Amino acid sequence: MPLSSRAIIAGLAFWVGGTPSLAAAETPPPTEYAVRADPKYADRLNPLFGKIAKPTEYRLPAGETVMHFFDRICDRVPDAGDYRMINQDGAAVVTAQPCLRVRRGVQVRIAKGDYLEPVAVRLGLAPQSWRTFKLKPAPTSASQSLNASAIPQLVVTAPLVPEWTDIAVDPTQIPDRKALVGLVAKAMYCKEPPEDCLAKRGVLVSQKALPTKPAIAPAAPSPKSESPAKTPTPSELENHDQAAQPRLIPARWTVSPVGLSAAFRQDQPPAPTQAPDVQVAPDQWPYDPVLVAKLLAALKAKAKLLPASRVGVEDIGLADRRGAPFSSSMFYVSDEDAATAADPDSGVADSDPVAVFGVGSGVARPGVRALGPSRDVALCASGLNTSGWTPDARRFASHGAVVTSLASGYPLRSAFPDLDPVLPQVAFYRLAPETCSPDDKAVIGDAEMTNGLTYLLGRADILNLSYISDSSASDSLVSAIKSNLIFRKHLLFLPAGNQRLLSDDEIDNAPCPQCLVNPNGDSVIREQTVVVGAATRDLRRANYSGLIPDLVNLYAPGEPIGALDIGGALFDPKDAATSFAAPYGAFGAALLQTIGVELRWTSMAAIRARLMLSTWSPINGADPRQARVLDLIKVAAARYNTVEVIDRSDPLHPVLRDYVGVVMSGTENICGAKIEAKVQAVHLGADDGQANRKVRSFLRDFNPNSSTLKSSARLCQPSGEITLRELDGRDRKIDVATITQILFSWNATPLPIEPAAASPRLTLQWPVPARRDAGGFAAPRATWIAFRPDTN
Repeated sequence: MPLSSRAIIAGLAFWVGGTPSLAAAETPPPTEYAVRADPKYADRLNPLFGKIAKPTEYRLPAGETVMHFFDRICDRVPDAGDYRMINQDGAAVVTAQPCLRVRRGVQVRIAKGDYLEPVAVRLGLAPQSWRTFKLKPAPTSASQSLNASAIPQLVVTAPLVPEWTDIAVDPTQIPDRKALVGLVAKAMYCKEPPEDCLAKRGVLVSQKALPTKPAIAPAAPSPKSESPAKTPTPSELENHDQAAQPRLIPARWTVSPVGLSAAFRQDQPPAPTQAPDVQVAPDQWPYDPVLVAKLLAALKAKAKLLPASRVGVEDIGLADRRGAPFSSSMFYVSDEDAATAADPDSGVADSDPVAVFGVGSGVARPGVRALGPSRDVALCASGLNTSGWTPDARRFASHGAVVTSLASGYPLRSAFPDLDPVLPQVAFYRLAPETCSPDDKAVIGDAEMTNGLTYLLGRADILNLSYISDSSASDSLVSAIKSNLIFRKHLLFLPAGNQRLLSDDEIDNAPCPQCLVNPNGDSVIREQTVVVGAATRDLRRANYSGLIPDLVNLYAPGEPIGALDIGGALFDPKDAATSFAAPYGAFGAALLQTIGVELRWTSMAAIRARLMLSTWSPINGADPRQARVLDLIKVAAARYNTVEVIDRSDPLHPVLRDYVGVVMSGTENICGAKIEAKVQAVHLGADDGQANRKVRSFLRDFNPNSSTLKSSARLCQPSGEITLRELDGRDRKIDVATITQILFSWNATPLPIEPAAASPRLTLQWPVPARRDAGGFAAPRATWIAFRPDTN
């Protein structure tokens, strides 16, 4: 509906008309916001924009009339009095009140297994709006209409989808986002609380971003304040010397946020506090690349179905539009986009909510039209040279490269090129508009984060967002996450951050994305979200891992071992962060998605449940209610059995260690009966001094819509030994007294162990030895690595 001429003229007179005066000079600058809403609400929101927003300048494309321009971007034709037009440098520049932005005829090619309702929600529409889509080829049945995966090569065309509408308002009239949300809710005739009403209708209101920087011990603002410092920031930290092993504070838990924790918190640690402390074996932290490579090579050789999965990463950016410092083959180039890519000045909508170029996309660069071809993964369009940058500036610019390294398993990919087909690809979205010099400040806000989420949801099931949002202005991003995760098709990994942003009594209502795992929140959303904290090799919470421990579902190493920086050099592993713990979790989930295809364990609930079991035991007197620490060896060994033990062969340096293979005998020595057929995992608690140990068994019986596993616990007197046939075909006898847990094959029947002569061979072209220290990798011991004990 066109705005009235009276409203437009009044707005123009207020903002741009008249003679400058002292009062005008003292007027504070306008506050910028972005609004996204279903086009069906244009009749309600356009009049509001006409009353409160500063007029916007639009530069018309060559040859396009005012009528055609506004019909294209706003789905309306303005009256002659609704705008002013001047000629500027040979181009027509129109000044008018902002209108609710739309895009016409958006085409999306549907991915296998996708449905039309989630597609509608990703586009910013109501779920039932899929009925307005035009489908090609046309469905042959009513069930095909909703189940898009049943139609091969389906392309859907949405008549209208919402874009972000930028508005600038007078801060003396609308002092903060809360006030603007109230006005929008009133215009929408809301009867519920404003935020709830807008979330229900898919209306997003975002305050425009402020410059952001790595969160190095920042002050913690109140999440309920209206502070404009709401920009999501990379969860990085001060430099930490990992070798120094500072005393770390164990996590404190008061509630159980995830299904498995409810069982874990009833257990006793498998070993009491000891001197010296037990640590994970150094060659298995953050994971043993040779052992993991062997496991994946065996899967590649034996599994009938082993398609590479994808991890969606939205981050600060990479070095160039081909994905440097990585090979472009590591990235997923979407087949789901429709075939046509429009000229940005042609007036035809792009074939996707976010324009695609090469291996990824990103926010529009300054001075470039939103649909321009410069939207690619690169930090800057002209090429990046960081040779003269300070270490801090280069470190910040490398955030996206490091996260991409870890989420894709780059250390394995670069060392063992044979594994490339089974390691996850990355769908990448660049958040920084232009960061070409060390003085540039990345500008990132909820609108950009939401666009990135929209871009990635159709390209990957596993998503990693290594940013935190530290104030109430993240409502829009949280609403977008909720509306998309409700379909149970994605798993979102978030970092815990470097500081405790919230108090215990604030987590229920705080809008931070990490608060979605709040135990009092929506159970479906909670099970599709994993908040990852950082832990050290003694399996304690790292001193830089913040937030509320009650909101942490999983811990992972924070050291980015083997990751590349923006220039292609190895990133310093001492620069640990929760930003780098989260992609370890995403990488683990992606491996499980790949492994689960042949087993038909592909639901996000099944993947999440197995991931939570693929963890180290709590040691050193740790609170057993604390979320456990990810063990990527157990992840990769999902088709085998993993026996975890406390190895005291060096009494001064006891370590926790995994052995992988097939348990041949001896499980009856744990509690008197064989358990592997019915049990997925068994945890053995500490000896109570009378030879009794609490043994908890996690059953194979599983609800595919929930990540909670059934478990039972009993007191037993384990004794004797078990026999494990390792990957080299040799049998290892393991004293049950040393065992802390056994994780059995994901399905009841593990893959068979081949004789050593028949083992697949791996090409090693990167320095990844079997043994390495906490600081990184030493020199390689062999050019070829086979499943033989002399190369272990």
